[in-house]
Amino acid sequence: MIEPLVDILFGRHGNAGACLLHGWSAPEVGFTWSVGRESRLQVPLPSIPPGSELILELDLNPFVAPGVTRGQHLTIAANGVRLGEDFIVGAGPVAYRIPARALGSSNMLLVELQHPDARRPVDLGFNTDARELGFMFHAASIRAVPPEPAFTPHLVPPLDLPAVPDTEALKRALHARTGQTAEELVLNFESLGHNCEFGIMQRQCGAEPLGLLRFVGITLPDLLRGLDCDFADVGQDRWLRVYLHDGPRREFIVSDVRHNFTFHSFQFEGETTAERVRAEQGVRLRYYHQRFKDVLTTADRLFVFQRPGALLAAHMLPLLMRLRAHGPNALLFVTEGGAHPPGTVAQIGHGFYHGYISRMAPGEDVGRSDFRGWLSICANAYTLWREQMGQA
Repeated sequence: MIEPLVDILFGRHGNAGACLLHGWSAPEVGFTWSVGRESRLQVPLPSIPPGSELILELDLNPFVAPGVTRGQHLTIAANGVRLGEDFIVGAGPVAYRIPARALGSSNMLLVELQHPDARRPVDLGFNTDARELGFMFHAASIRAVPPEPAFTPHLVPPLDLPAVPDTEALKRALHARTGQTAEELVLNFESLGHNCEFGIMQRQCGAEPLGLLRFVGITLPDLLRGLDCDFADVGQDRWLRVYLHDGPRREFIVSDVRHNFTFHSFQFEGETTAERVRAEQGVRLRYYHQRFKDVLTTADRLFVFQRPGALLAAHMLPLLMRLRAHGPNALLFVTEGGAHPPGTVAQIGHGFYHGYISRMAPGEDVGRSDFRGWLSICANAYTLWREQMGQA
């Protein structure tokens, strides 16, 4: 992991007080609210490696009014240079790249946050709180990273793929775009979890890669924490819990309580025991963990993360930064709906791709995914990635 140059903790027991200028409420336990339509903080910077850029990561949560608003707009600038504008839904880290031109020779970083959707709970009938609440801030960090290599933004339209039952025509269309079969194509990708959807799609293509997170259910914050510590002690018996999932056939489900992820064992009651499942899955996880570290180092897979609902480049930059701490890794993130047709892939950075799919598979049946959409996304992302690697 790239160690922070600056770590800021908000809240009553944090160290943010000296950095806060205006637009902040009194600190509370574990967080501080930004209030009004704008807030500012000023951060002293230590020596920055020559030629570096900075990544500003913010762990925050917008104030929302159920039935009224889903999230809040956030516009952020550093030393007068606009970094981004997003509509933030839900809690978790977001990050923004601070270009070298925003730093100059100054050893101070002035961060300006605009949150025009701030609302007063009292006006919404929630309680008597008359503050205009913007975002609940938990933490912030600043890291030095190499400058982003030059890239040309691309928007690749979806492939004109035949209906799924026409497998021969499907194979020909994929081979014409990528030079690979469906099985070969999806083996170029390494799933980062959220759920089993991408792993099942790989299986539908005839591929069975050995991925640590392929069949794992994990939240993005837990994934980031796992990468921060390299998933230390994964697969150790003291952290594994095994339980039976109700259904026509009761399957053993395994949880790693240290890293807070859960996965299918594909083993069932009557065929084995919980103790045997724990032992076997521990061995498997430890082997997959070593393989995962090797993949991070060799950077020969395109990492993929998907999640239903709102997912922004700002949510994914913390993930990309952690992957890049190990090697020149690339990241594809996939969202449902959006401004582009399903199967489209946009290149939004060097080794940074955004895929659009019609819908994510329902949680109760992750095998019912938009298979054609996934194949189009994989083919387009793979083509962009290979072109970039050829230019490197």
